[in-house]
Amino acid sequence: MALIYEVKKTTLNFKKEKPVVYKVAAVRQQTVGYDALVKEVASSCGVHRTQTKAVVEGLLDRLVHYMDLGMPVRLEEFGTFKPAIQTKVKKTAEEVDASNVVRRVVRFYPGKRMKEMLEELSILTLDSGAEEKKEEEPDAGDEPSGDEGTGGGATGGNPL
Repeated sequence: MALIYEVKKTTLNFKKEKPVVYKVAAVRQQTVGYDALVKEVASSCGVHRTQTKAVVEGLLDRLVHYMDLGMPVRLEEFGTFKPAIQTKVKKTAEEVDASNVVRRVVRFYPGKRMKEMLEELSILTLDSGAEEKKEEEPDAGDEPSGDEGTGGGATGGNPL
C-alpha cells in the first residue's frame, strides 16, 4: 500500500513579508463507492450482496443510534467513532451556552488493525510523470508542516 503525494507551493498570507513555503500534500485517489465495497465484501465472504448490504445498513443504523445518544461506538480492531462538537470560545463563562456550538462532527480513532496499516503505509511521490520513488526518512533539521494528520488518531482528531 502507498500514499501518493505531491509538493505544493503555499504563500503564508498571515505574515507581512508573505513568504512562499513548500509542503507535502496527499494526491487525491479514486474513491471506492458504497456499492463497489458491498459487492467486494459479499464476494470475499461468499454471501449474496443483499445480505451484505443488510448487515452494513444495520451496522450503520445502530452506529447512528448510539452516537445520537452521545455514546462512542467501538468496533474493536477497526476503531472508535465518537460524536463531538466544535465551539466558539468566549471570555467569560456566562457567555458560553449551546449557541456557541459551530459544528457537530464525528471523530474517528483507529483501532489496532488500522494503526498497523498506517504504520506500514509507504509514502511515495510522483515526479511529473516519472516513475514512483520511495521517499527517505526526513533529516533531523527538517521542520514538519503540521499537516501530518496522524497524531492522536489517524485523522488527528479531525472530523470525517
